[in-house]
Parts: sequence; structure tokens; C-alpha cells
Amino acid sequence: MELPPWEVTSRSHGGVMVISAVGELDISTAHRLRAYLAALTMPLYGPLVVLDLAGVPFCDSSGLGALVGTWKDLRERQGVLALAAPQQQVARILHTTGLDTRLPVHPSVPDALKGLAAEKDEQDPDAVEQVLRELKTHEGGSDLELLCRACVKVLGGDGVSLAVISGQYIRETLCASDPEALHLDQLQFTIGEGPSLEAHETGRPVLSADLHSTPSRWPLFTAAVGETAPRLKGIYGFPVVAGPHHIGAMDIYSDTTRELTEQQIEQIERACRIAAPMILEQLPEEILHNLRGSLLQYGIVDRSEVYHAAGILMSEMHIDIAEAFARLRGYAFAHGMLIEDAAADVTSRRVSIAR
Repeated sequence: MELPPWEVTSRSHGGVMVISAVGELDISTAHRLRAYLAALTMPLYGPLVVLDLAGVPFCDSSGLGALVGTWKDLRERQGVLALAAPQQQVARILHTTGLDTRLPVHPSVPDALKGLAAEKDEQDPDAVEQVLRELKTHEGGSDLELLCRACVKVLGGDGVSLAVISGQYIRETLCASDPEALHLDQLQFTIGEGPSLEAHETGRPVLSADLHSTPSRWPLFTAAVGETAPRLKGIYGFPVVAGPHHIGAMDIYSDTTRELTEQQIEQIERACRIAAPMILEQLPEEILHNLRGSLLQYGIVDRSEVYHAAGILMSEMHIDIAEAFARLRGYAFAHGMLIEDAAADVTSRRVSIAR
């Protein structure tokens, strides 16, 4: 049986999702609309959605059910659903059922966007903290792991990682939301460049909505991402600061090209402020004076062998730590491996790069 003509598209407008539907919203299409909206908004906390109904000439009870179900789903996550430009039959059924008294209905998409602008301004600025509290109640994991998960939910990113950093040579990844986020964090340490290192050095957010549009910024990192994580588009690094000390960085990863809104930037900066005391609480007091000795046992990636390999090169070649890491990173990049694997080759004497 051939499905009736039905099309749904989406676009972003200043932090608001605008969903446009074309076709009849009935028993054969209602579940498709709801599934589409769920897939698009499920990762988000507090999503603002405008459903453009200008292309929908008819809606039955199944269609109403999909609208009500979506509205309830979004409301549970502090989100808002607004309807825009309903045609005559759709507007009539919304009014007859009283649904137009529960969902905001606007004559056009621009009117709906204006209405949601106020909603956006009133959203909870401490959304990350609120979701973190909910996760602590219902899920297991360390505070830092839960913080990474909360950031993914609130920001709608595809991954988050958090690392403590000291210069170019000490980096311990404390949490990552998923294996790909961990891999991207490892790539930055392997190559010695990337947004989190720049954010840590400058103390300012480093935002790249499309990593591949500016390959000269981090040429080696961008090339490695293109080979090992080609889906990645946006990457955003934020410093984690404790008093006068830059102690690390948080990275947000996105598989789509998008600019962060001012509110999203504020939420990530808030997450970094939450992370700082968490890090200091779980690490020894000497963290600010002896990061290497303090961090090795707390990272989720064992990098003790990296520092051992650097020490071998320094001893055998009579070079300083900068040159030792440059050689390790060069070997890793040339052979398409992470620096941890390159270090294992050195310490096991499988290869000798001390030449």
C-alpha cells in the first residue's frame, strides 16, 4: 500500500526549531510526525519548537493525538511547542477540541518566533544544574560523568569531554560522554593542538561551528578528524578555571554545523564553573603545584606510559620534554596512531625513535 504524500523538514532559527509539515495529518501520518519530532528533540533539555502547519490541509483525531503527545513530551523536559499558520479545517478542530487554549497557536511562523523569544529569555539559566540533580537521583556514575551527560541533554550536542590540562604535555581525561568524544579528546593530546588546548591557554571559549571550514587553525587535528571521525562538524572548547589557575577544558562536539546561541554559551560556562570544584574535591591538594603526580590515577585513560616513554627519549637523546613530546607526536601522527600506542612501542622497545 502506497503511503500518502507527506513531507517534514526542519531548520533552526535563533535557537528555535522550526518544523514544516506538508500533507494530511491523519492516522497514516500522525505517528510519522511524532517520531520525527521525538528524534529531533529527544536529546535536548528545554527545546523550543514551532510546528508550521501552513502545508497541512486536514487533521483528524490521530493527528491531534500526535500534537498532544509531542506537547506533553516537550513539557516534561521544560520545552515548548507552538503551532503556526494552521489552515481553516485544522484551526477549526483545534478550537472545537479546546486544544488552542493549551497550545499557543499563531497566525504565522514569524509571530510564533516572537512569542517563543519571550519563552527563551525566561528559560532556567541553571538548566545544567537542574538536569544534573535529576541524573544524580536516577542514574549511577561519578559527578563528572553525570555532568557530561547533563551537558549533552541540555545542549543537544553529540558528545562532551572534560580534561585537566597543564601545558602541552600533561592532560588527563576525566570524563567523556561516549567513545567518540573520548577519541576526539585523545586526538588533541596526541597531536598537541585543538580547541581545548587553545581554550585552556587563552582562558576564553574557542568556538568552531564548522571545523573543516578553517583547516589552517588546527591543520593536523583537522586532518586527523577527517580521517577518523568524519561526521564531526562543530567543536567548541571552554576553559575550566579555579581562581587564577586554568586547570582544564570542556569540549562540546556536534555532528551538525551550528553556531551556539548566547544562552548555550552561558550554560556551558556554567557547567565549567560546576566542574571546577568537583575536580578539586576529588583530587589531592597539590593539584595546582604538581599536576602530573596528582592526576595519573584519576584519568579515564592511563597515560603513565606516555610520560615513561617521554622520559626514555629525554634520557637517551639528551633532549628536553618539549622535544620528547614532539618526537612522540610526530611518530604517532606519521603512523596513524594515538600517542598512547606510540608510547607503548617505545617502552616495549618494539621501535626506536631515539635517532
